[in-house]
Amino acid sequence: EEATFLGIPCITLNTYAEHPETWRMGTNVLVGEEPAALAKAMDTLMQGEWKQGQLPERWDGRTAERIVQILLSQQKD
Repeated sequence: EEATFLGIPCITLNTYAEHPETWRMGTNVLVGEEPAALAKAMDTLMQGEWKQGQLPERWDGRTAERIVQILLSQQKD
């Protein structure tokens, strides 16, 4: 998640990620345990052709603010 948030390329040596949005939208690439897939990802990275990720919705660093607003609005009820 941190790599996606910071726009840093990330290679995951697995076939899944705890947060799939990191490879769907972000800067993460899943390569599994295949050396050829890792080599291809490294070539892409070294050639400066890594994908440009996007931040998933609500990954704006304002979660605490949203939680406080929800708690305050429930307090009024």
